[in-house]
Amino acid sequence: MKPIQVGILGVGHLTYHMVPGLVAGDNALEIRLSPRNAELAGDLKARFGVEIAADNKDLVEKSDVVLIGVRQFHALDVVKDLPWRADQTVVSCCAGLALDQLAPLTGEASLVRAMPTVGAEFGESPTCIFPDNAAATAVLSNCGTVIPLGSEHLFNAATVTVCYSSMLFGLLARMVEWNEAAGLEPQTARQLVSELTKSTAVMAAERSHVPLDAIVEELATPGSFTLKGLETLQAGNAFQSWTDMSNALIEELAE
Repeated sequence: MKPIQVGILGVGHLTYHMVPGLVAGDNALEIRLSPRNAELAGDLKARFGVEIAADNKDLVEKSDVVLIGVRQFHALDVVKDLPWRADQTVVSCCAGLALDQLAPLTGEASLVRAMPTVGAEFGESPTCIFPDNAAATAVLSNCGTVIPLGSEHLFNAATVTVCYSSMLFGLLARMVEWNEAAGLEPQTARQLVSELTKSTAVMAAERSHVPLDAIVEELATPGSFTLKGLETLQAGNAFQSWTDMSNALIEELAE
């Protein structure tokens, strides 16, 4: 099968971590990078043999699918006046940028929003998209599971959840630091916290027929240390803070 020609318009933090997954996935892709961030683009070319386009016009002309990975406040200036075609799919990875803002600038190309995570580097990015699109799915599935959503509002909610997943690194850091202070070697502390977090996520996914609160009740039995810990968190409104954060972010995304 002929490889899908994929252009990455904006080689930044997210797309830098996407390229290893895109290259290693099952679907055959031929990847081309925009040249502006020469250091990151050069590193990816050296590691994976991807091409660097002469300029953004060259990149768009040679691509079937274009991933837009620039900051949302730069995206409109970057995409305007480029030679978009009706047979192309444009995948915007720009958080907070609605389809109706991009559509006037991308001609007749099919337009999709996507929200990958840096887990794409290891093929572990659950990537939400709106609307459903076969070409976008074929490309992004190299980075992990693709989850099509039915509306832009639902996509914004999923974007908040992606932010939540990024914030989890902060929680993990606190627990690693606490274990180190208790005397664990740094690498052991990092391994313990990381693998416990992974095992928790696996249980949540594999026992999808069981409500999460029911799993909590199984573990936080009367008199257990787990229950005492939960009571301390609840007394400090720790869980409510996550809800407040989510409400604040989705309001901002809807503006």
